[in-house]
Amino acid sequence: MTTERGLGNPEEQRDGIRGAADTVSLLGRTVASLAGSATAVYEAVKVLLPS
Repeated sequence: MTTERGLGNPEEQRDGIRGAADTVSLLGRTVASLAGSATAVYEAVKVLLPS
């Protein structure tokens, strides 16, 4: 009997979890970077436009 990849092998499960954690970490850093950029643009526009 065969099993789906990763379902019967704990080592493959750990590799998959590590890969998913790396992906989530990268997405978090990307969102933080975009938020920082958006804040910088907002602050620049605030300075350039009269109140």
